[in-house]
Amino acid sequence: MGTSTEHPGMADGMYRIRSYSSLYGRREMITMSEPAGAGITTVERLWDEHILRRRTMRDCPEHFSKDIWESWRRSRDYGVDPHNRQDFRVDPGAYDRAMEKNRELVDVTTNYVLRLYRHMIGTNHIFQLVSPDGFILKTITADRKILDIINREGLSLLEGSVVTEEVIGTNSSGLCLYLQRPAEVRGAEHYQKENHLFCCISAPIFDGDTMIGCLTLMCPREDDQAFSGGLIRSVVEGIQSEIQMRKTNQEISLTNHLMDIILQSQQDGILLLDRTYHIRYHNEQVIRYLQLEEYDIDGRHLLELVDPKSLPEQIRSQKQGFPQMPLTIINNVGKRCDLTVQMSRSTFEDGEQVYSVSLKPLRESFSLINTVSGSHAAFTFSSMVRTSGIMVKAIDQGIQAAASDSTVLIQGESGTGKELMAQAIHNASSRAGGPFIALNCGAIPRELIASELFGYEAGAFTGASKQGSPGKFELADGGTIFLDEIGDMSFNLQVTLLRVLQNMEVQRLGSKRTRTIDVRVIAATNRDLKQAIRDHTFREDLYYRLNVLNISIPPLRSRREDIRALTRHFITMYNGSLQKSVHDVTEEAMRHLLSYSWPGNVRELENTIERAINFSTSDRITAEDLPEHIVYGEITEPASSFPSEKSAAASAAPAGEYASLVQLLHEHGGNVKKIAEVTDIPLSTLYGKLTRYRLRAKDYKKL
Repeated sequence: MGTSTEHPGMADGMYRIRSYSSLYGRREMITMSEPAGAGITTVERLWDEHILRRRTMRDCPEHFSKDIWESWRRSRDYGVDPHNRQDFRVDPGAYDRAMEKNRELVDVTTNYVLRLYRHMIGTNHIFQLVSPDGFILKTITADRKILDIINREGLSLLEGSVVTEEVIGTNSSGLCLYLQRPAEVRGAEHYQKENHLFCCISAPIFDGDTMIGCLTLMCPREDDQAFSGGLIRSVVEGIQSEIQMRKTNQEISLTNHLMDIILQSQQDGILLLDRTYHIRYHNEQVIRYLQLEEYDIDGRHLLELVDPKSLPEQIRSQKQGFPQMPLTIINNVGKRCDLTVQMSRSTFEDGEQVYSVSLKPLRESFSLINTVSGSHAAFTFSSMVRTSGIMVKAIDQGIQAAASDSTVLIQGESGTGKELMAQAIHNASSRAGGPFIALNCGAIPRELIASELFGYEAGAFTGASKQGSPGKFELADGGTIFLDEIGDMSFNLQVTLLRVLQNMEVQRLGSKRTRTIDVRVIAATNRDLKQAIRDHTFREDLYYRLNVLNISIPPLRSRREDIRALTRHFITMYNGSLQKSVHDVTEEAMRHLLSYSWPGNVRELENTIERAINFSTSDRITAEDLPEHIVYGEITEPASSFPSEKSAAASAAPAGEYASLVQLLHEHGGNVKKIAEVTDIPLSTLYGKLTRYRLRAKDYKKL
């Protein structure tokens, strides 16, 4: 346990100082040897004087343990009887509650001490685990000698007994709990007489900064030669380490459980692979997305579950990983899985590599892309202004079309709101939660329209993305695709579109396989498709495939009842965006608006109101705020055709000149140079007229 050294001033050899290293530093403990010719030790004499005879306790005697002296004082103050032999056991209910509260401490200590104790048999030692409340929770010994002494003397020093200073006075367990550091009490240092038979040493057990109990090593006084403070210190350190290890393992287990919950709740399929591509973790979505029949796949090699030929080169060559890309993966039973796949690689400090693979159904990925990129329908039938009977009829037809999944063909002049109708149909249909993809067939170069519609594989043509790209039809899977200006689609591409509409399958450029899609098609045009069929610029079979449900949106001049309501609608809209406070239109200004022919339809009316609000200096739009051609013109119907493209604009009256310019801008998509060529008007003159009428060519460019 320690080494004996002579203390300075020990002339008669009466005292022996026992030193030992504790968990919390070095402490000097004092035992008393018998002086020559004396019949009682000094410690026993002190006990007899101050405990038994209750002599006044002043300062601690020289060379006596101050901790023991103060404990004697406290024990006297508590009123502990030094000869009391009553049973200090707690009631069984309190003991059971203490055992349950300290179950982990009891289990760890029992397992640890039992592993050690086989080396201590025959030393007559006993281990006692004591709770912070002072209950003996567990007694561990294999030696009968110490048990016989306890039982013969009728001592309460076994499981269920209370060993606090308040109950049995000075003892190593009670002193250790009070001081929260190691304590040693030998023979007559115990407060109660019957405990003088033993030597005891106790050390506190900590969990972090909290003391959760103490462990006591006790033996008969005559067997203390094998008594070791180093032993109890080593055992306690082992117990604390095991408690910390259990706590760490519990935290790791909890963290793993929480991570599993998080990963299992993900919509993505998650695969974790080691450097050899063996699966170390997967969530349930992986089984569903790869359509696997096995469920226990951890430890399996990835290539046992999927066809290696269907994986990209980046996976097979074990590179750094790759960003999200669409793939068709063939599983081990030949089923095709259209997915988007992303892979990343991480390296731990020890150099071990792990690969994280995420899987998602292609349709869900496209829906997310569409949402983020803004491909969605904003308008509904309730947001469409209608007063006239003819417009009410068109909207009723749209509502009926929304209840069906058939192809819709919307016809009407430019600016009448064909795309708004398409958006409203989509939002009122069962596909409202899916994507809405709009494509202007007349605004994309003919050589690119096929790749836009149907997508392409990697390397399909010069400049193609290395990962390939899905087309609009794939992006619209589960939703609606709106093909505006369908009449401007090239004749050859119409054949491919017809095949897509009939089979609902698309084939990317450069690919040998088709992909099944679920798309509702809405097409629109401002051209006379029947005339285009006669001119052999539009396929008749495609026309009838598109024209299942036909909706015709009337021009604004045919529904003048809507002009007043539309005007107020646009005033409200632009008051907010322009931060104006215009509330109405004068009657004079409204007469001009109602009498004008509106060749640009609702789009032209919207632009006119926006302009008027910008110029308005009062809370109402007046005639002075309107363009001159609306105020002074006498047009009631727009020119349906021009006598001669080259002479029309030059020979027109002022009001007619404006209408002619608007129509030319529509026909040529705002291309001023083209208009100058067909009308023989100098370009500078033409720009002057556009400025005069406050017309902007960019407003008529096809998108």
